[in-house]
Parts: sequence; structure tokens; C-alpha cells
Amino acid sequence: MDVERDCLLCKHMGGAHPVLNAIPQYVTDNVDKVSLSAMAAQISDTIAEHTEFESSPEEVERHLREHMSEKKLVMHHILQDLRVLMRTAMRNSVVESEEALVIDHKACALYLDTVKQVAALYRGA
Repeated sequence: MDVERDCLLCKHMGGAHPVLNAIPQYVTDNVDKVSLSAMAAQISDTIAEHTEFESSPEEVERHLREHMSEKKLVMHHILQDLRVLMRTAMRNSVVESEEALVIDHKACALYLDTVKQVAALYRGA
């Protein structure tokens, strides 16, 4: 099954529907201000109200996460993934044993490398 072919937004983007065509710009302008789930709900409501189509918030969010290639949105996804990785590496950097706290050097190195990647993303923004 071709997921993008079955996606309403992928099928009709760039067509004769100005509401659908405005979605990428709306997402780009607001990705750092509104959560993806809230944006997906707003977009779903707007599609239902102003077009002959319907797309659930879950379908819209899947389109935003998996199909859109807008630079700002992709960078947002990468940053969110790096932040999860950074928090996980930080939690695993210090291990408690009965005798003392021990630093896990691999987890600590991963944390520091991830911090560098996040800083580089912000410098490039």
C-alpha cells in the first residue's frame, strides 16, 4: 500500500484547493509556536469547514510527520528526536552502585555529542 498515494493532502496539494495549498506555509510559520497535534486538529477542522474533503487530525498529523519535507518542519522533528536522545543519554550517564555514583562514559559521550548537534542546529537556524 502506498501511504503517500492514499494521503488526502499528498493527493491534492498543489491542485485547485487554496485551503489545502496554504497548509505548508501555515505549518512552516507555526511549527515552533503550536504543537503538531494542535496544528493537525486545526488543519483538520479547517479542511472540513472550507473544502469538500475530510481528513482526521491523526491523518493530518501523519502527513505533517511523514510526508512533508519543508525544511523548518523537518528540522523541528530532528530537534525533537535529539532532545529525547539527549534526555535519555543524560539519565543513563550516571549509574548508582552500592559503593558510589559511576559515570557511564559511553552514555556521557553520547550526551555531549547530542548537545553539540543541538547547538549546531541552533547556530544554523
